[in-house]
Order: sequence, then structure tokens, then C-alpha cells
Amino acid sequence: RSCLRLSATASRSRIALVLVWFAALAVFLPTTANAQTLEELLPILAGGSYGEKAEAVAVLGASGDDRAAAVLQALLDGNLYARKEGGEVVIGEQRGDVLILLDPLTLAEFGQAAEADLDHARVNNRVRGVIRSALGALQLADGDPAVRRQSATALFRSRSAEMIPLLEAALAREEDTKARKAITRTLAASKLDFSDDLAVRLAAVHALGTFVDREVRALLA
Repeated sequence: RSCLRLSATASRSRIALVLVWFAALAVFLPTTANAQTLEELLPILAGGSYGEKAEAVAVLGASGDDRAAAVLQALLDGNLYARKEGGEVVIGEQRGDVLILLDPLTLAEFGQAAEADLDHARVNNRVRGVIRSALGALQLADGDPAVRRQSATALFRSRSAEMIPLLEAALAREEDTKARKAITRTLAASKLDFSDDLAVRLAAVHALGTFVDREVRALLA
């Protein structure tokens, strides 16, 4: 029973975190399309406009779907494609002169193709930023504290104003000492970069003063 209670608590925390992130992004995105599931959103990720792709990414960031992270990472890395004939969406991994094709829903290999037979899913800087935030949202809500810590560390290097509400919510719920430290570091750096409030920025400098790593020293220099 205690395990069930812990699982339910983790699930509620995860839902709360992604909802905070989705609300923070809502002002930057168009009205959400009817498509909601990963299966429905794949064609948009591969062939939609940049605005549609940003919206689809935001929906996936708030979905809690464990499969979404691999698809979003493939889109960010330039490895998401659609077949020119039929429009099937695939992940392609370069091996020699061909692309090994992976099912984006299962990541199972199922064949190969020449790159000329595929349309590359393109993104712009705005979509890249939304992807990074979505990946952060999914990973900060992960059940493994090591994943949450690694996510916070990665977000330190790709800070954005949109992630501040999510980081605040994550910190309020985090119980793991190492993960809390990583989230605190990234949240303080984000506030220092993006807050217009002098008091908030001074508090961020104070919080960062407890860290002695090279990245923080460079930020404070």
C-alpha cells in the first residue's frame, strides 16, 4: 500500500510539473490543435509549419508520454524524417550511405532507406527552444532522481525564461538532495539571466555563490 501511495504521489507531481510548464508556454503558442497523442502529432512534427511544430512539441511536453522524449530528441538532432512516398514518419540513423529506419513509437529497427527518399523534418530556433523545454519538462518529472538531476544540469546549459516556473515547481516537490542542488543551481542561473527584478537577481547571485564549479564562476565573473 505504501508503494501505491508513493506511486500515486509521484504521478500527481509529474502531472503538476508538466501542467505548470504547459501553462508557462501557452502565451507563446497558437491554440492547441485537435491532435493530442504522439501518433496524431507525428505528421505535424515531420511536415507541419514551424508554428504547428512548436505547438505539437508543447503538447508532447505536457503529455507525460514516455515515448515522446526519443521523438523530440530525434527532431532536435535532425533525425526525424517522413517518407516522400506515403508520408510515413520515421527516425533515421546514418550508417554509411544509408539511413537505418526506426519506428518512432517503439524505436525498433525495421529497414533502411536512402536519404533522397525521405523528407527531412526541419526546425527553426524557436522550435528548438520549445523542444529543449519540452524535454526538460519530461525529464524533470521522471521517477528516477538521477534523471531529474541530469535534466537540471542539462537545462543549466540551455536556460530559458519559460523554464523558470517549471524549475520552481520541481524544486518545491523535490526530495532528493542531489537533484534539489542541481535544480537550485539552474533555477538561480535562469533568474539571473532573465529576471528584470533586481531583488530576484541579487538573490540568484547569493544562491549561486554556494556553488564553486567552473560554469557558475564563469556566469558570475
